[in-house]
Formats: sequence, structure tokens, C-alpha cells
Amino acid sequence: MLPNYGLKLDRYLFDPMNSTIYEMLKQDILNCINTYVPFISVIKLSIFASRPDLENNGLTIYLTVRVKDNNLIPPFEVGVSVG
Repeated sequence: MLPNYGLKLDRYLFDPMNSTIYEMLKQDILNCINTYVPFISVIKLSIFASRPDLENNGLTIYLTVRVKDNNLIPPFEVGVSVG
């Protein structure tokens, strides 16, 4: 069992979304990927408010990744909206 598996977004639930929190989220995401999916290399990571017209009521996270040591699979993008 891996009780610490995954990204614990709930710890940011009531924090104001600003550049400091975005950087903390980026580091958490990169640490989780390096720990649990080490065969993936992150090329680009973007985090921004998904509804800027509302007071930062959600996040959108985009990752551009590639599989390490495999040139047959081109880099691809993964997007997630939360909130």
C-alpha cells in the first residue's frame, strides 16, 4: 500500500490563489511525478485560474510530458480542471 500516493490538493483548499501558491503547487506536482511516475519527464507545467471572472474559484493545470528513454512516443499534453 502507498498511503502517501497522489497529490494532496485539499491542503490548498482555502488558501488564496496567488503566484506563491502556484509555485508551491508546481513543486508538489513535480515531486509527485518524480516519486511515483519516474519514467515521465515534464517538459512544461502551467497552472492558472480556470475562471478568472470569479475570484479564483478553480484551477487549470496543463502538463506537457514525454516518456523517458522512448523516442517512439512523442511528447503529449495532459490537462486537468479543478473546481
